[in-house]
Amino acid sequence: MIPNTKQHMLASVPFILLLLWTLFIWGNSLVIGEASTAQSNRVVEYAVPLLNFVGLQWSNATFIVRKFAHFLEYSVLGVLGLVASRHFIFQRYKCHGRLLAVMYLLAVPCIDETIQLFVPGREGSLRDICIDLSGIAFGVFLALVVRFTYLNTCSKQAQLNLKHKTKCSDEVRK
Repeated sequence: MIPNTKQHMLASVPFILLLLWTLFIWGNSLVIGEASTAQSNRVVEYAVPLLNFVGLQWSNATFIVRKFAHFLEYSVLGVLGLVASRHFIFQRYKCHGRLLAVMYLLAVPCIDETIQLFVPGREGSLRDICIDLSGIAFGVFLALVVRFTYLNTCSKQAQLNLKHKTKCSDEVRK
């Protein structure tokens, strides 16, 4: 049976997004230290007044912004990894698809930190790998919660529709 080309293309979208996001992450790692710090400082310029407004004062805001950026980048990767693992390439390998997805999600932060070892002004660190993996775990958890909530809502809606249909068909029979 020849697969429907349009369905095949649509099924590959999550995988392509996963690859593009990975390239985005690794692209950020290739930014030299000075430029990376300047990017973080621009975010801090906006964040500190907001934090001060709500009564928080962070003396090390640049560090926190940088680590939070790691966490957010990898949360998105976790969401995309979970979605992609349910489609296209990973599903071709049946039970090994999820294992491939997990291996991919574990490899990306390790490669990311290795890249930084060779970029002037940057350093790879085990701490960042742990932050990245925490972000991935959060993203996967978030995606699973959204999926479970959606499926649960759809299931309840289907049950309501079925009950309503049964009541209607019972009334028609009378």
